[in-house]
Amino acid sequence: MVIWLGWNSCVEELEKCLALESVSDVRVVGISGMKGIGKTTLARALYEKIADRYDFHCFVDDLNKIYQLSGSLGGIETLLCECLGEGSKIIIISRNEHILMTHGVHHVYQVQPLNQDNVVQLFCKNAFRCDYIMSGYEMLTHDVLSHAQGHPLTIEVMGKSLVGRNVSQWKSALVRLSEIKSKDIMDVLRTSYDDLEEKDNEIFLDIACFFGQDSEDYVKEILDFRGFYPEIGLQILVEKSLITISHGVIHMHSLLRDLGKCIVREKSPKEPRKWSRLWDCENLYKVMSDNMCLPCLRRVDLSYSKNLIKMPNFGEALNLERLNLEGCIQLKHIGSSISHLRKLTSVILENCKGLVKLPNFGEGHILQCLNLGGCIQLSHINPSIGLLKKLTFLNLKDCKSLVSLPNYILSLSSLECLNLSGCSKLNNIGPLHSIHCWFPPCMRQCDISFCNLLQIHDAIGDLPCLETLNVSGNNFATLPNLKELRRLFHLNLQHCKKLKDLPELPLRVDLLSKAYMPPWPVIEPLPWGRVAGLYIFNCPKLVEREHCARKTISWMIKVIQECHQYKLLEFHLVVPRIEVIIPGSEIPSWFNNRHEGSLISIDPSSIVQRDNNCIGVVCCAVFSAGHQRRNFSVMSPPKTNGVFPANVPVVLEGDLITDNLDHLGLFFFTLAQFFKTCSWNTPNPGDVKWEFEIRDQKGFDVKVKNCGYRWVYEKDLHPSQLTMMHTEC
Repeated sequence: MVIWLGWNSCVEELEKCLALESVSDVRVVGISGMKGIGKTTLARALYEKIADRYDFHCFVDDLNKIYQLSGSLGGIETLLCECLGEGSKIIIISRNEHILMTHGVHHVYQVQPLNQDNVVQLFCKNAFRCDYIMSGYEMLTHDVLSHAQGHPLTIEVMGKSLVGRNVSQWKSALVRLSEIKSKDIMDVLRTSYDDLEEKDNEIFLDIACFFGQDSEDYVKEILDFRGFYPEIGLQILVEKSLITISHGVIHMHSLLRDLGKCIVREKSPKEPRKWSRLWDCENLYKVMSDNMCLPCLRRVDLSYSKNLIKMPNFGEALNLERLNLEGCIQLKHIGSSISHLRKLTSVILENCKGLVKLPNFGEGHILQCLNLGGCIQLSHINPSIGLLKKLTFLNLKDCKSLVSLPNYILSLSSLECLNLSGCSKLNNIGPLHSIHCWFPPCMRQCDISFCNLLQIHDAIGDLPCLETLNVSGNNFATLPNLKELRRLFHLNLQHCKKLKDLPELPLRVDLLSKAYMPPWPVIEPLPWGRVAGLYIFNCPKLVEREHCARKTISWMIKVIQECHQYKLLEFHLVVPRIEVIIPGSEIPSWFNNRHEGSLISIDPSSIVQRDNNCIGVVCCAVFSAGHQRRNFSVMSPPKTNGVFPANVPVVLEGDLITDNLDHLGLFFFTLAQFFKTCSWNTPNPGDVKWEFEIRDQKGFDVKVKNCGYRWVYEKDLHPSQLTMMHTEC
């Protein structure tokens, strides 16, 4: 058995997990990871290191033997206690983390791919029978190992296949490897795929062919369109070590992506038209040139094909559901064949900067998503868009040449999400005295920012489903009454330089909408995430600023009330971030703890016992934006040894900032979020010091002048306390 030097640290970590110092506790530790990653090798290394400390020990290669002994994996801890005695330790190896966690395992150790030093060491032992790369093979070794991506089994197989071969044979093997993957490796990995249910197989193949390293929200959106129930499906792939999800991004090992593509090709390797998925232009054009029926084709992704000047004829792909041509900058026209695709649900043409014309969509379409954002040469929309009765998402952001919208847009009765941000040349909607006519009552998300609007009709306050409204960067002086918009949880008014009065805010906030009840939005994830936010930034003409503070704090408390009522505050992964940016130069008196400067010291003694109905903390900071031209993020209260950013959609760009005004930032943290942020592990943690840092994306600071906080208790949510709060503010 080969144990490379770098795994000593892994063995030491496993020793800690087993709590070897305990002489009485039975400890069960699981080792998980993708097939061939080295789980058994690592377990045997640990076993050989510690086995002699015990009177009885054994290494069972086949878990079926344990089943024969105990009848079920769930009884394994009892088996240890009764048969092996106190202080026994057991290590279980499985690709399925869920099985480990549901059967009494105390800790699961995830085996990671090898680092670069260990990769080279293992490869050299197999390919050169020594500890170094032989002269003349340096670049070839690098190219070979790029295929393995730290996977031990693959490194061993490839190394052994190249041992004793000359340079020209290595080059030939590399060419073959790029076209035909090793059958030995694919057969090993295939067992993980074969264990999946049908829908999970489809999710695996979609990720392998099209994603591999994409936003979790984006992947969920697509999988949900395809009816694959991604919330549970992705979790199953994680548990079976087929993907990982880190910081909101899905990762799949390149070997598993190779496996997925091999599976798609396996029945007809030389006939792409029979594949269920096409992922490169060469195969697509080959299929299109055959002019044959394509009943299996469901999704086409030609995004960022910079040389694509004409859309292929998809007239025979009658079951096509999703077409992605994002970033095809030379594409000018969309072919008429799109009108024949009755099952098409999503068309993405974002950043097709050369696109000048849209096709006639025709009747009978079930298209739900049409993304035209960034099509800067598109000046008109084909009137046939009005025939898309199922359209729920329409993105026209930064279509800077767009001068009109067809009246037929009135027919989009299912439209929920509309983005017209940056469409500054539209001439058939100003002065917007009739803008409500083409806002259907089911509208949920509306962005009409930076459209040079002079007025917005009162009827926008009558949209019962409206959840997010962005009207920033416009030229109106007043806004309609918004008090009836009970589902409105995100309002952006930044850079409304002529705004004089803050509108009446919702009397109550109802978060039981699509945005907060699982599943999350599948049409288009909000660019600012799940945030209940109110942003009144750089509005220099706004009067009665104290009244503004009272209104916004009252609104924040209403949102907290709603979260508390439906027990969302108990689940920090579900509750939205709740934050407010408003004009102001002083910490409101409602905050009973105030500090000068950016450092805030929070005394947790009043909530340590957790029996006083405290539900969270609201923090406040006064900052000066100055005349700097940049975006900025508010760094939410961090651990004492670092920072944790929370992006706020406020823009400091160009000549937008004309007045050096102070602003207030208010941020609510549930107790769960607070404890997790501070990493409290002791019953008496003492004061917690948080530093507010407001800085742009390049890391430059914006000055924080003062800050404060207030614990929020259940009693603060009572209507009588809201009345008192108005007096205090």
